Amino acid sequence: MDIKPSELCKTDRLALRDQDGESYLGVFCGSLIPRPVLSHEGENEIRMTFQTNTSEGKGFHVQYEASPNIELCGAQQGNCRNRNCYEVRQRCDGRDDCGDGTDEEHCGKEIDKPSTWNCGRTPIRPNNLYVNSNKLVAAIPNSWPWQVSLQYIEVEPNGHFCGGTLISPQWVISAAHCFLGIKHPSEVRVVLGSHLKFKKTKYEVTRVAERIISYPDLEEDSLKNADKKHDISLIKLNAPVSYTNGVQPACLPGKYLGANPGWKCFSTGWGESTSTGYQYELKQSIQYIIHREKCPHETNTQICVEKPPKDPCLGDSGSPLVCFLQNRWYVLGSASFNAVDFKYKMEKLCKPKESKMIFAKLADKYEWIHKVIGENP
Repeated sequence: MDIKPSELCKTDRLALRDQDGESYLGVFCGSLIPRPVLSHEGENEIRMTFQTNTSEGKGFHVQYEASPNIELCGAQQGNCRNRNCYEVRQRCDGRDDCGDGTDEEHCGKEIDKPSTWNCGRTPIRPNNLYVNSNKLVAAIPNSWPWQVSLQYIEVEPNGHFCGGTLISPQWVISAAHCFLGIKHPSEVRVVLGSHLKFKKTKYEVTRVAERIISYPDLEEDSLKNADKKHDISLIKLNAPVSYTNGVQPACLPGKYLGANPGWKCFSTGWGESTSTGYQYELKQSIQYIIHREKCPHETNTQICVEKPPKDPCLGDSGSPLVCFLQNRWYVLGSASFNAVDFKYKMEKLCKPKESKMIFAKLADKYEWIHKVIGENP
């Protein structure tokens, strides 16, 4: 396997589709050998297409087997969502033997809810001391440990399309508009503890979305009906994650915690960038909260920040706006959209000159967040 890696494998790719060509079984690039892929039950065809531009490489080899009874795992093994296998005795043993949490799903263990004390800590200190708000910089690896990458599960090795924020061992918060085209939660891979798109860190953890709930109660087919003035979604992971130096939750703001004009906060994400030298790295930039007079917006449900030249862009939707308050990092907002000419338009997140950036305000959804998590243990 030697296919040049790219964002969402857009340039060079090996794509496998079902018999009718309607859904992807896998989209591959890079050099990692993927696990075997099975056709859908009842189908006896897999459609394969290879796409390339001017890149050169060794390409790929494909082996196939045709049989009415193909099992990827043995009799005393279970099937992982990522097509790995685990021993039955490893089920619910507290270790992620699959690599995506499948063997630790629905184990009946009590899961911590969002906390106001065990949160907002950065064992690896971020670079938050610089004062040049015109500068977008690469983050120190794992220094923003709540940052999440949401990825299309069929794209390997990296199908990043939006960001998110870890708020408890089994819940992530993001933007509702990220899921307008998602039909089922299992289409979304959730990666925590990451820094480079195509190189894993020692802290990296992978999960799969079990539920996606957009405000107020939209799921699956109704996700497309999300309201941009309430651009919030909660994602329940298929299994909880353990906190490490590279994986930590951000603190949720209380119901009455404001977002005062002039506050210095930070946004982070893997969005597209040009001429920065940080194409595949997690990036960060300073954001200053501004008053409604300078940026008309729904102050109850939204936060507006001043535009630096290098700011949230495509792929950054859903990523956090965090502020350092009372010696902890609070996630005040989730990257939503670009305010162009002071009008509400759902524009591309890459902002033209003189625009402002809108984040969905989380304090406004305090009760809803706790209600959803409490009703879905």
